[in-house]
Amino acid sequence: MHRFELVITLDTDTMQLDALKQYLDLDGTHVQQHTKRLNLDYQNALFSTIYSIKSFLSPVEFLDLERKRFASEAMASLIEFVISHDNDVIKALKKPTVLENETFVYLGNNPLEQLDITSRDPHKETVFSIMDKTVTSIGRRLLFERVMNPILHKTTLEARYDLSDAVAPVYAKIEIHLRSVYDLERIVRRIHTGRLHPLEINFLYDSLVSAREIDKTLSFEQTNLHDEQESIDALISSIEKTINLDISTTCMQQEIKESFFLPGVDAELDDLQEKIATETAKLDAIRIVICDLMTEKLGNDASDYVDIKKLDKEGHYLHLTKNRYVMIADVLKKQFVSIDGKVHAFTDFSYKLQTTNVKITGPVIDTISEAITVLESRLVARVKERFADMIMFLDREYADHIGTISNTLATIDVALSNVKCTRAYKLVRPEIIEQDEPLLEITTLRHPLIELREQHGIYVPNDIFFGSARLSPLPRGRSGGGIEAESNESHVNSVWEKETRGILLYGINSSGKSSLMKSIGIAVVLAQSGCYVPATHMRFTLVKELFTRIVSRDNIAQGLSSFAVEMMELKNIFNRATTHSLVLGDEISHGTETLSAIAIIAAALGQLHDIGALFFFTTHLHQLQSLAQVVEMDHIQSLHLAVHYDEANDVLMFDRTLQQGSGSSIYGLEFAQSLHMNATFLTNAMNIRRELAGELNDTELVLKKQTSKYNDTLYLTRCAVCNANVEDTHHIREQHTADDTNHIDHFHKDHKYNLIPLCKECHIKVHQGKLKINGFVKTSKGFALDVEEEK
Repeated sequence: MHRFELVITLDTDTMQLDALKQYLDLDGTHVQQHTKRLNLDYQNALFSTIYSIKSFLSPVEFLDLERKRFASEAMASLIEFVISHDNDVIKALKKPTVLENETFVYLGNNPLEQLDITSRDPHKETVFSIMDKTVTSIGRRLLFERVMNPILHKTTLEARYDLSDAVAPVYAKIEIHLRSVYDLERIVRRIHTGRLHPLEINFLYDSLVSAREIDKTLSFEQTNLHDEQESIDALISSIEKTINLDISTTCMQQEIKESFFLPGVDAELDDLQEKIATETAKLDAIRIVICDLMTEKLGNDASDYVDIKKLDKEGHYLHLTKNRYVMIADVLKKQFVSIDGKVHAFTDFSYKLQTTNVKITGPVIDTISEAITVLESRLVARVKERFADMIMFLDREYADHIGTISNTLATIDVALSNVKCTRAYKLVRPEIIEQDEPLLEITTLRHPLIELREQHGIYVPNDIFFGSARLSPLPRGRSGGGIEAESNESHVNSVWEKETRGILLYGINSSGKSSLMKSIGIAVVLAQSGCYVPATHMRFTLVKELFTRIVSRDNIAQGLSSFAVEMMELKNIFNRATTHSLVLGDEISHGTETLSAIAIIAAALGQLHDIGALFFFTTHLHQLQSLAQVVEMDHIQSLHLAVHYDEANDVLMFDRTLQQGSGSSIYGLEFAQSLHMNATFLTNAMNIRRELAGELNDTELVLKKQTSKYNDTLYLTRCAVCNANVEDTHHIREQHTADDTNHIDHFHKDHKYNLIPLCKECHIKVHQGKLKINGFVKTSKGFALDVEEEK
């Protein structure tokens, strides 16, 4: 089974399929090759048949594909491919939707993968995987579709935000009902193709009941559920009056053996059921004679000691244990039974003794069995015929309604997912601004993936601003799910005092440059997908084109180095960027020598500056600050993520907050120095190994101690202040400051790096004010505890 397949038409001998797959970087993708082009006449004939088109327009024109020649041919090839595998799949195919540039954000250079929003690797953790808290298949598909296709329609986005706000107060009640909703899109397709299973009637019924309850729970009419309530009630009633849901619940279409229609639904079925019951009663009469003998012999009720069973090849027979048969064998053969006024002696029956059981057959049993088999065969045929009629009825009367209900439930599920993410990750509703000048303004922006990984410490958020000069702090944000966002003081309000179209972010490795850059793109994609964002406030004008230049890799099949690939991607950006574009670049031109890299970046800045696009580039090239061409670009900000070198302790202190200017250009040397990479490298490597060995000794100590009751990833080994034995766990930002979702600002109160193991003495000092614990600071040697003791 392939996750997806690609159909390629290749009608030339000048290129082989394997070479094309390498050129297009399709390794791991299953590719089907067509060797014949499909001409326009064939496309029209195919589309006319598939879509049942009756119009004075040609089928290609009817499908709005007359100006999309390659799209039309590609769709015809795809339909032909599907037909070759399963003709029923294309039954009742809907008219294709053309994705226009005016509707969706243009995503240049595969930004969704470069920003880790999605991945080809299904096992990789992505932004989508942590933001997907849907509970239905239809909801998950819709959320994925939205994230993959961010939009440019403000009204639609506001409607998505509004729905999340509206369902927030009752999201827990709605979720209970949503968990009973089946894949209704799949049911509609199976109705169209006539492949619906009887057990899927149960799924449909449960889904409709849930939809009705959800409609009752919602106190607003922002969805189509309320409009579909009449159809929901009518279909529920129809199913209840037609189907025995206790029988249909395990019935597959190819395994129908009995009727699951209620009495009174079909006269022929009722007649067959009655005849089968009559014949079965004859077998039961024989069984009762034997049971009565058993009761008389044993002195207790033996009515269930004999069973009526059936084998496909042998028909019906009576079954009892060998021990019980032996008890009554002599008496049994002296008995008689009357069937249809004719008396039958038990001496006429056959008794087949097996290891532990006995099978009783005979001419009269065989006759009855044959009659039952014929009747059951007619019954099954009629049930299938009647069920086929029911499927056609559903297709004719309710398929469109079920489709609408499915879309609405999926929309509600996505809204609930948004609410749950908001409560779990402290997200905020974005505010869309309508103006000609581009604007992107975010307070305390965070990277959702990195923030969840507690080993990185408590995430340090930052403010980002693109647009005209901002002279006042951002307003307090409105979080989704009924949660009021915290009012955080901006880290860099003083930075944003002039119009900003571009940002050059400097900093050493591990300072968080790439993470901050990616978090901007993630916030934009989430906001324009209708999701809330990891910040305390965001307001923005809609981004029409999003470009990324992050991942560097070569393409051997194309004969392109990583640098050549990078230049091709830059060319694409320059050709398509507009004043409503956002361009994110990570250390552009690092694949070439320094002088060329500086020249290329400076020229790229000039190009984007002239276009008027918003851009955010990370770089190590401090020489850019001395170039006159760059200095003259008034709307470009140079910033850095603060890092301080503690010479006394030989460590780098990562502050991770945005600061004005490019920062120091010698942190790279200091970073190398902090790792002890000097001429006596091997000696220092031994020292590092001994340091690691010391950590392993601490690890052994960890294994002997318990974990914190607040967070099972925090091992209680020694007091973090004085190294004494641990007795308590202290919250650095105290618990009483948490909100009703147990969050303090944007992080959970029990975050690993908001907890600290203390001995009793140090814990008392903290609460007496004699010891002040400010938290953890990231350094080049790991996390360091910032502690102040009263003198």
